[in-house]
Parts: sequence; C-alpha cells; structure tokens
Amino acid sequence: MLANGLAENPMRAVVETIAFVETEMRRVNITEPLKMTAAMTGGKELFAVRYASDAVPPTLYTKACCPDGGTLVVSEPLDGVRDGWMSVPPQSFVTVKGTSTTVQTLRREMADLASVAAN
Repeated sequence: MLANGLAENPMRAVVETIAFVETEMRRVNITEPLKMTAAMTGGKELFAVRYASDAVPPTLYTKACCPDGGTLVVSEPLDGVRDGWMSVPPQSFVTVKGTSTTVQTLRREMADLASVAAN
C-alpha cells in the first residue's frame, strides 16, 4: 500500500492494492476469493478496510468509547454485547480522526479504477 500512495491518499492506495492483488490472483489462476480486513495509521488517523471479492468479507466493527472520544475498530465485538457496536458494511473504507468516524464505500472507487484500466 505504501507504493500506491498510502501517505497521500489512503483509500485510493487500498483500492489500487486490492486491484493489483486480484490481477495477480487471476494471472496465476487462484480462484479463491480475496478476503481482507486491515487497519493502518500514520499516528493521527486510523484507516480500516472491509473487503472481499465475493459476497462474504470478514467482519469489522467500530464502537465509540471513552468520555474523551476514543473509537475501537475490531474484527468482533470485544464484550460479547452487540449494543453500541456498528457493523462496517462490506466493501467499505473507514476513517477515524479524533472523535469522527466516516465510512465510505469502495464500490465506486473500484469501478472507477476498473474503468480507467479498461481504457
């Protein structure tokens, strides 16, 4: 992801990395779907992704916590209670900055990249 500009545009770097991995998988005839959740940070923001090339990506959850605005990003709720945990939708990119959490779909970015590659 670093080679794809993670420091400048994290979501785009993730999309380009996914596209590269999927292209390589097809090139060597790997038919299993690519499934991933990942998290990365530069220290001030946290980025996470939930993705699969099929309809069943691994799970990813967020939960606001702490009086001063902390946020947990985990594969499964830690406390066994679903209250307060938000399931990140499949094919999504999460940005946590301060007390703000945003979730964006990867579908448009993936489609834009495929369109550019096709031309």
